[in-house]
Amino acid sequence: MPSSDPVTLTTAEDEPAVSKLKCEALNASSLLVSWRKKRGTCPSNRTVVSYVKTNGNVSTSFAVSMNDNRATISRLSTWTMYNVSVQPFNALTGPISKTSCRTGESVPATAPRIIKVDASNDSVAVSWNPVDNRNGIVLGYRLNVTTSSFKITETTSRQNATVSFAAVVSPYASVNVALEAYTTAGYGPASTATTRTPQTAPGGPPTNIVVADETPTSLTVRWAPPSPSKRNGLIVAYRLEATSVNDYKTIVVPWFVLAYRFDNLRHRTLYLIDVSAATAGGFGPTGYYVAKTKNGNPSCPRNVTAHPILKSIAGSIELRWTWTNATSATDPESKPTGFLVRSSASGSCVGAVRSFDVDRTATNATLEGLRPYTVYNVCLVAVNGKFRRVCAERTTRTHTTQSAPPSSFRVVETSHDFVSLAWRPPSSWPPSWPPIVRYAIRCDGCANGTRYVVETSVRFDGLEANSTYGFAVAALTAYDELGKWSDEIRATTAILSGYYKTNNAGSTHVVIAVALFVLVCISVGAVVYWKSRKRNRKARRRCRADEETAVDDATRRTSRRNSMEIVVRNDSDGSNSDSERENSPADDNRNQIYDQISDSESDAEAFPIAGRRFVVAVAQVHDAISERISKETEV
Repeated sequence: MPSSDPVTLTTAEDEPAVSKLKCEALNASSLLVSWRKKRGTCPSNRTVVSYVKTNGNVSTSFAVSMNDNRATISRLSTWTMYNVSVQPFNALTGPISKTSCRTGESVPATAPRIIKVDASNDSVAVSWNPVDNRNGIVLGYRLNVTTSSFKITETTSRQNATVSFAAVVSPYASVNVALEAYTTAGYGPASTATTRTPQTAPGGPPTNIVVADETPTSLTVRWAPPSPSKRNGLIVAYRLEATSVNDYKTIVVPWFVLAYRFDNLRHRTLYLIDVSAATAGGFGPTGYYVAKTKNGNPSCPRNVTAHPILKSIAGSIELRWTWTNATSATDPESKPTGFLVRSSASGSCVGAVRSFDVDRTATNATLEGLRPYTVYNVCLVAVNGKFRRVCAERTTRTHTTQSAPPSSFRVVETSHDFVSLAWRPPSSWPPSWPPIVRYAIRCDGCANGTRYVVETSVRFDGLEANSTYGFAVAALTAYDELGKWSDEIRATTAILSGYYKTNNAGSTHVVIAVALFVLVCISVGAVVYWKSRKRNRKARRRCRADEETAVDDATRRTSRRNSMEIVVRNDSDGSNSDSERENSPADDNRNQIYDQISDSESDAEAFPIAGRRFVVAVAQVHDAISERISKETEV
């Protein structure tokens, strides 16, 4: 038989596999997964562990090495069921092994919500809702009840409890409740609530009861709340009673009122004043004070009026009244011995600080030093010894102060027979004060003297030509009060044949600017003209010097040329005769060079203004030709 290569067959036993897959909770956020290699299978080179929440759809996977037979899954949710799978791999993919397990318990994440707390003098009843995020199995609830004198702790598995107090608690005492849920891992956060025991009537009367400001017809009572230990709740009201032999008055006032005046009482009468406090549980015991109304209720004047003083300093009010001798007839002490005038810019004038005495025979009084344009309440108080009676209260407003002068007062236009003026309203006039309705313009030298206008401009006509007048302006308010005069400005009318007009101060500025510009242009032109003349003089001097130099150079070159010709002729005569001598190429070249030199010199003489550079160049050419002729002659 022919030989052949061995063939490897793959069977199911070659696939890796695991057995005895286990999963257990390490703590509230970790799981431990373990397994073994299945007997009779090939070893794996890696194992992939996957996990997902039982009710989730997103799985997470990670791989462990071939030597590991366990893995820890961390950062999991507390008390949550997970599906775990393990799959080994080598060259082939092994089967998947699956299991499920739950993470461990933790303390409850949220506190139970207290929905009701009812307290009595001997117990407190509490009910609540279960915990939302339990993190395990809630085994029960712990309830802590605390008062100022004791603390009680009870445990229950229900969602309500009634805790009896160790002793009777005083009325309206504070009761604090704290509720916690717990699992095998411990207690979770606590929810708290505070309540109070029921209120009862106060156990003591109001304190510090006094009667002050006695008058013949009134008594003012003041007091303080009962001591805190005897209030037995929140004070909601006070009851006051004034009792005499032939008179009885009572009233209930709210808790925040701690003073009350009984009016219309009998003259020179003894009263028993009772004050009691009340809570939701009723009125408590009464505190009392004995007081007597005073004698001599003074009578009041009639026709009391108050008004600001016109045409005077702002901030003054005059109070007037008519004197009367009427008294209470039965009491000679009721006739006033004087009056007291009070004023206030806010609220009632009773008790105002600004006050002064007036003699009983006076029929008027003046209040000065008040704020301008301010509403004041003014009181006239009749005085009889140390007893006083407010006879009248009047309200009035003071006048404004004298306004500042108008601003920007100026002359707008002048002619031979009129002057136009303009201004602006005062800038410091408060907008809440009476408006400025017109202006007074005073003319010093005018026939009509002072004029009144509503606008902020005026024109005085009928003036004399070439005359000077003085003007001033002042503002008037709605009360026709004249403000301060502005500084006087003076204007001169033009002569009859001329006319002068200026719209504003800016025209004068333009004229000055134009004059300065023309002056600067003339100055610049003069400087330029002077520098040009100076430059031309220098140029003429330089040209004359160049002409003289050119003439001297031409004369020198002419003498040199003549001497060179003499040398050449003598040399030619010594070697050959005139008849035998023929013109050589050198002679032709010399003649051409002489012609060039002659032409150059003639040009230099014909145009001496060409400049120094041209003459120097011609001299250099001449020297070069002379040197060439000398060399040819030597040859």
